[in-house]
Amino acid sequence: MLFGAPMSEATTIKTYKCFKKHGVLTSKKMLKTGLNGLVSILDARAEYSGNLDFIHGRAFDSHDLEGKMKDLGKGIGDVTVTIFLGELRDVWAKARAAEKLGILRECHC
Repeated sequence: MLFGAPMSEATTIKTYKCFKKHGVLTSKKMLKTGLNGLVSILDARAEYSGNLDFIHGRAFDSHDLEGKMKDLGKGIGDVTVTIFLGELRDVWAKARAAEKLGILRECHC
């Protein structure tokens, strides 16, 4: 159904993945979700415009930053966040705060 819509293949695939993440893959689920729900799902995808600096800017503190990072998608958990924020502690103040508070755990990768 999505590939029949007038949009690029890349946008179609991103839309599908977004709907899949929210369990909205059938026409029945789409109807149940409603237009406003579908728009909310798609808006969430664009929330950070592909720029992770927006996540840091919108995070209230280091705990919120960690949560926002995990909310980006399936498979982003403690280890991924620890590695990512550990690399950004010299760039993002909230990542430095996370390290000082012990949120960043030692990664044995």
